[in-house]
Amino acid sequence: MGGLLVGSALGSIPGVAWADDDRCSEGQTRCGDRCVNLLTNERHCGSCSNHCRSTQTCCNGRCVNLQRNERHCGSCFNRCEEGEECVDGACTPTCTSLGGACANGSECCSGNCKSGTCVASCIPPSAVTCTPGTCPPDCFCENTPEGPSFCGRDPDSSSSCGTSCDCPTGQFCVELETAGKICASVC
Repeated sequence: MGGLLVGSALGSIPGVAWADDDRCSEGQTRCGDRCVNLLTNERHCGSCSNHCRSTQTCCNGRCVNLQRNERHCGSCFNRCEEGEECVDGACTPTCTSLGGACANGSECCSGNCKSGTCVASCIPPSAVTCTPGTCPPDCFCENTPEGPSFCGRDPDSSSSCGTSCDCPTGQFCVELETAGKICASVC
């Protein structure tokens, strides 16, 4: 009888749990002979014996991959902002910055993909705006599909374009009455 009273007295002390006692401290659950926190324990994540994979961490009772989870990126509860994704445990923009590689304009933050690189404008920075008669000799002044006119030379009638983004680096798209929209080199 005396042992029962001592066991009962010790069992009522917070943090003390006997192997045959179902009581665990607050926030913990008995899984087998151990008291565990189901919100953070990788071997008992969310429920007893729910093991997370080696690439996962237990965040709030769910096994997540901190390398690619947008709600738990790099650490539990580190949520990526709108327009970001979790890449290698870091929140990064879903679009490519200027100078980055791209396959189309929708990948670029600025919306312009020219020759596989994100650019602010598809008109080459060295292009000079013009009005008829203001370009150097051997150059012409033609409108671009984007609106302004630039001095250009050597239009390539075999390279059709819709906008200047369709032309190679150093060229822009012009609209010629005789050939339609074609790429021309900067003059």
